[in-house]
Amino acid sequence: MSWENIVGHKFQKEYLQKTVASGKISHAYLFVGKEGIGKKLCALEFAKLLNCFSPGENGSCDQCKSCVSIDKGVHPDLLKLTPEGETLKIDQIREFNKWIHYKPLEARYRAGIIENITSMTEEAANCILKTLEEPPPKSIILLTSSDMRNLPRTLLSRCNVLYFAPLPARTIESFLVKNRSIASQKAFSVAQKAQGSIGKALQILEKEEEPYRLIENFFDGLSSISSLLSMGSKLLASKTNLQETLSLLELYLRDLLMYSRFREKELLYFTELEEKILKTIEGKEFDEKTVYNLIENIEQLNRDINSNVNQDVALIHFLLELKEVIQDAI
Repeated sequence: MSWENIVGHKFQKEYLQKTVASGKISHAYLFVGKEGIGKKLCALEFAKLLNCFSPGENGSCDQCKSCVSIDKGVHPDLLKLTPEGETLKIDQIREFNKWIHYKPLEARYRAGIIENITSMTEEAANCILKTLEEPPPKSIILLTSSDMRNLPRTLLSRCNVLYFAPLPARTIESFLVKNRSIASQKAFSVAQKAQGSIGKALQILEKEEEPYRLIENFFDGLSSISSLLSMGSKLLASKTNLQETLSLLELYLRDLLMYSRFREKELLYFTELEEKILKTIEGKEFDEKTVYNLIENIEQLNRDINSNVNQDVALIHFLLELKEVIQDAI
């Protein structure tokens, strides 16, 4: 991974780099910042750097046996602990305490990463505190938290605390453009909503892109029953934005009809999908009557939802109607 692959946080990365170079390693660190901001990646890179056979100015080498094992999640001297359900439980911490007290098998340091310690039960917090008070040699404990206000002061006092500030919107925009091939204007719009978190930006992007992927995947073949079933399962899984998705589906169907008659890109709603629309309407499965019937079924489903019909029942009825439409067209 190395530091250059972690977006932003220049001060934090330089601090951890200098810490390793100086050899003055503390037994415990607490990384604090918003969810999805990069603190977990920094904790992992710090653990890699501590045990890298060929470290450089930009962090770990990513190529030695230790780095490769950590990246694959199979290094015997690295353990990542995440909450079971909503909380970190005392049994998890007890097992962690046993593990961290063993001597390193291959690495210089045995490194344990505990994520989201704010979710620890009171018993779990007291349990990890005992290890922080009497840390075993050649071990390092890396904790992450999105909010330290409710953490015990005794725990905080035994850790080096490193704060991770929200990333600038322009930094997130640049990441989306470079790594996700998102247009600059859209990337900046998503970045502004992300509140300084790349993780949140990716979640927003995923939510916005899902309806478009659903449309493209289903209408590759209007006569495909398997595609219909796939679409149905996705609709059932995304009921919170169902009507938005249905509206987009209807617009796409209308684009098929308009383009089949006029071949004018300017008349399309999904102008970026012109090539795919052309391919669909030139396929042997395309039939205008089928498309009209599909639109009617979508409009009926919207009416059912607006009249407070149970969504699951309405969706199942909708899919059965679509199945009939598709089969009649074959």
